[in-house]
Amino acid sequence: MWVGVTLVITALAVVPPLAYRNPRVMLPWEVLALAVVPDLARALLYTPFVVDLATYLSVAALALVVAVELDVFTAVRMTEWFAVLFVVLSTLATAGVLAVGQWLSDVFFGTHFLYTESPEIPAQVANGGAADTLLWLSDVFVGTTFTGPTALSVPPAVEQAALDALMWDFVAATVVGILAGVVFERYFRRRANAHLRLPEGVEETLDIEEAGE
Repeated sequence: MWVGVTLVITALAVVPPLAYRNPRVMLPWEVLALAVVPDLARALLYTPFVVDLATYLSVAALALVVAVELDVFTAVRMTEWFAVLFVVLSTLATAGVLAVGQWLSDVFFGTHFLYTESPEIPAQVANGGAADTLLWLSDVFVGTTFTGPTALSVPPAVEQAALDALMWDFVAATVVGILAGVVFERYFRRRANAHLRLPEGVEETLDIEEAGE
């Protein structure tokens, strides 16, 4: 799971230099530091508190990377309130994707990201093939009725505990997202203006794009 998150952040970080074919065209080092520190903390200080904190910070950092890239390397311009809102919503969207990934991992690989006990897939799905699995996932997420019953075999107490923990995760992601939005607006857009750090040719290209808009 965390390898995937790290790969996504890495892929986003190398988009600017690849797009402009210039190794100097990079995200501000502060953004990259905010994206890397949670992974390092999770790897070196593996405690429940650090793991939870690293989760929320990584999700917010991923949203922050996207926001800064849009603001610096494209003609997209955001008002103050929309910039904060964009980071918050991006953080929540990322948290949602991560939650779905954790659920799928618990169901199909027996991990315990959300459930303290491994859930059992319905028999008609477990004994079927890839097509049955995809149809069942459609029933679960979309509400279709291809495979009939969609419930997992999970004790009610385990299910409730997983839901409570997931809701608190979204609350924490919202709080961290708001903080990340404020940091994006107050620091990266005002104090540490990344446009001033761009090579001259790249800045001129962006100015031409904005004029065209």
